[in-house]
Amino acid sequence: MDKSLLELITSELHKRNMRLTMPRRRIMEIFALSGRLQTAQDLYLSAKKEGLPVGLTTIYRLLGILTEIGLARTYLLNGETKYIFCSPQHHHHLICTRCGMYREIFECLVLPMETTDFQPESHHLDFFGVCYNCAEKCKTAPKG
Repeated sequence: MDKSLLELITSELHKRNMRLTMPRRRIMEIFALSGRLQTAQDLYLSAKKEGLPVGLTTIYRLLGILTEIGLARTYLLNGETKYIFCSPQHHHHLICTRCGMYREIFECLVLPMETTDFQPESHHLDFFGVCYNCAEKCKTAPKG
């Protein structure tokens, strides 16, 4: 994980009277490197597989802080709250609704708005669909 990103996270945790412990750091690495939508339970199970001594409350707290500072985003899909790790730079997402894969797009696809009665301060643009791998699996899946 990038040093400046770790410094930002460490600073934000300190503001909330929390430390960046090795288990929390490892959870963030797992989350950032997953490339998929994750539930808090998914991250908890990944942490347990690695033998990390954390509880589900710690996972939720960490996800909440990451969301507050813009390093995570939440989505409600199929009745579940799922999270993705976000780069600090402005970006958009392509999100597969089948396997949960996501990709960040750093080119801003939104043209500057011309309006006299509204001043945009930020925006989010996400595309939901089916990734190439899932589309290929559907083509070869036996019908029945």
